[in-house]
Amino acid sequence: QSGDQENDLRHQSAERFAGEVVGYLEKARQKGQFDHLVIVAAPLFLGVLRDKFTAPLAQMVTNQINKDYTHLTPVELGHRLLVNSNDVR
Repeated sequence: QSGDQENDLRHQSAERFAGEVVGYLEKARQKGQFDHLVIVAAPLFLGVLRDKFTAPLAQMVTNQINKDYTHLTPVELGHRLLVNSNDVR
């Protein structure tokens, strides 16, 4: 049961963080701070994030990369994003 409680806490934390990210992105969208959006997130978090997008925000998404890059250094992250940019439209 402790594993279930731990999973519930992780899910609640992911839900809360996704809400914060979407709130930030939605405010930026309303201010016209970007005209398209590329989302990079671990597969499980990407699903949670997608569920929280507003319709106008979802329309701004031009690419979604379902990869967990949290372990990469900034240089490695930049390289990976450049490699994946061929798919960005």
